[in-house]
Amino acid sequence: MAIYDNARKFTSTSDSDIYRNGVAMARSPETILQMPVQQGRCYGIVIFHDVNNNGQFDRNFWGYPVEDVGFSQDVQPSLLTLSPPSFEDARVCIRKDTTIIIHLQRF
Repeated sequence: MAIYDNARKFTSTSDSDIYRNGVAMARSPETILQMPVQQGRCYGIVIFHDVNNNGQFDRNFWGYPVEDVGFSQDVQPSLLTLSPPSFEDARVCIRKDTTIIIHLQRF
């Protein structure tokens, strides 16, 4: 999971662009990951299921994801342009005891 606090850096894979990141073992029917963030701030979140455990988000020859991915607000990437959703579309603002549910999707 990667949490971004900057729209210009949203979905970057550079560690310096990610506000917080974390890893959890996938469990059925749900995986829970808790991360400390600041109340009153807004973030964009990206998660993916690293099925082959190689530490990378794998894509096929055409650039389409071959591993399940999810974005906050359950927004979807553009499959026509192979671009992720915008930070504004994925943005979630944190209030006390905020729970965010993200569904993984295969494209």
